[in-house]
Amino acid sequence: MFNYSVPIKDMVTIYESLMKDNPELEILGIPKFSNQSLNKLLLDAEKFAQDKLVPINAVGDREPSFLENGVVRTPPGFKEAYDQYTKEGWIGLTCEKEHGGEGLPKTISGFIDEIWSSSNLSFKLFSELTIGAYNCIYHNAKDEIRELYLPKMARGDWGGTMCLTEEQCGTDLGLIKTLATPINEKTYSVQGQKIYITSGDQDLTENVIHLVLAKTPNAPEGTKGLSLFLVPKIKINQDGSLGDRNNVRASHVFDKMGIRGVPTCAIEFDNAEGILIGNLNEGLKSMFVMMNIERIKVGLHGLGLSEVAFQQALSFSKSRKQGRNNEKDPLDGTAIINHPDIKRQLLTMKSLIEGERALAFWLSIQTDLSLKEKNLQKKEEASDLVALMTPVVKSFFTDLGSELTSLAIQIHGGRGYMKNFYLDQFYRDNRITSIYEGTNAIQALDLIYRKIGNSKNDIIQKFFDLIENEINCTPTKSDFYDLSLILKNYLQKMSAFTTWLRDKLQNKVDDARAGASDFQLALGYLSVGYVWIKFLNKLDPGNDIYKDKLDTAKFYFSRILTRIDLHYQNAKEGSDLMMDFQFKDNKYN
Repeated sequence: MFNYSVPIKDMVTIYESLMKDNPELEILGIPKFSNQSLNKLLLDAEKFAQDKLVPINAVGDREPSFLENGVVRTPPGFKEAYDQYTKEGWIGLTCEKEHGGEGLPKTISGFIDEIWSSSNLSFKLFSELTIGAYNCIYHNAKDEIRELYLPKMARGDWGGTMCLTEEQCGTDLGLIKTLATPINEKTYSVQGQKIYITSGDQDLTENVIHLVLAKTPNAPEGTKGLSLFLVPKIKINQDGSLGDRNNVRASHVFDKMGIRGVPTCAIEFDNAEGILIGNLNEGLKSMFVMMNIERIKVGLHGLGLSEVAFQQALSFSKSRKQGRNNEKDPLDGTAIINHPDIKRQLLTMKSLIEGERALAFWLSIQTDLSLKEKNLQKKEEASDLVALMTPVVKSFFTDLGSELTSLAIQIHGGRGYMKNFYLDQFYRDNRITSIYEGTNAIQALDLIYRKIGNSKNDIIQKFFDLIENEINCTPTKSDFYDLSLILKNYLQKMSAFTTWLRDKLQNKVDDARAGASDFQLALGYLSVGYVWIKFLNKLDPGNDIYKDKLDTAKFYFSRILTRIDLHYQNAKEGSDLMMDFQFKDNKYN
């Protein structure tokens, strides 16, 4: 079993520092936690993670979910952990109080999402999809549907899924073939197959609520003809009790590289009864409520796995002796943490992880404002920032997750390649995060087309203005004023990068597409640089972690932020070479 401790002090310090000068959150009725209350919540989460989730993490990898006689069986220990999880109320933290939830704001729940991602990502995904479905129903369904379904989902009695992908379509959802035929005014008959459905079926809950994208007869072509349907595994009676089994079944559980504890299923809908959610032919719009929330959570998957991998690497580097730096070192070698290259790798991990955590928290503030703000202008501003940063956080945290979990393996040397150190699982579990909920390349295209190229409000410039304002607020006599000047230099480069990208979108779109991923990563590095300066501006110099944070930030600005230069240069090389290149059938031709 691996060791994992929640980075409580870092989380509390981020909360305390970045919540300064945010009185609007309290005005909006968003609960503000005291440091003591937040500390207790995080300690409780740590205890649950250490007692219940960490011990069964590797179990889920070794003994994955499987299909047996039409029933999906979860790994040993998962049912017991899930029952305790729901008993303690963890699943409903962000659900509305009217449905039995705690109504916690995103500024708090993001920390909890990271903790579950670190301790057992497979287990987390069961409840995560449920709460995603909960949010989709809450924002799109009629009151009678919400009252019937949401309390059971908030308690964890019923699970939830998101059913989009089919064999012939993943990204291009306009190719969906699943058909929903009207039976009466309220009910539809749903026919088709969905694949790669996370937690598509399981033995943890008494029911599973599927949200299914499908087309109706004579619907418009493409995504404009998609509607969203609620299809329960077991039908629900009017009084909320369970009725007859619906014509829904798991036909296959996929054998995966990682997150093996949670079943990823093919689901058959054989004239299953479903209910329309939202308006006809607006299913994708309704589903995006769930998808956008999930994309931010996926980013936190990458952060959580990076954190636990870093903890193992740091601990190992302090105990493993190898080599000598000088004659004063012991003959049996010095701890490898004393070697410069190990320090480089560890600081790469630390500076990115702590920067990502601060960025995720800053984004959670914007998310809460976008949901609760009554002033339409402020609400729109916050919503724009969330829209801009969603693809960035999803892709940046997960791309870097692969890099950082790989570094943890490298620090362990040959031992890192052995399964008993668990690092291979962290690496494999993370690998899916850059693929599901829209591949990172798709996130990049979404970013450049919808947020950069077609934005009516010039969202990117508003974000750049925020960064410039933070730079201007940095005291000239501060310990990190020189860092703010470095950030200013890269802000100018990203502004030029944006101008180049917009020009290419108009004049040579293949160049823009070829440079989209580079732009997305560069914006991620800039965003982390921004929150590092914002955090240092808010952090009390008398805080006992101030020097540690300052030195970590200095490493980031000198060794990591510079990656923007490479991404900008790569993008400016254009697309001609790659588009003209011909891959031959025989490599020797």
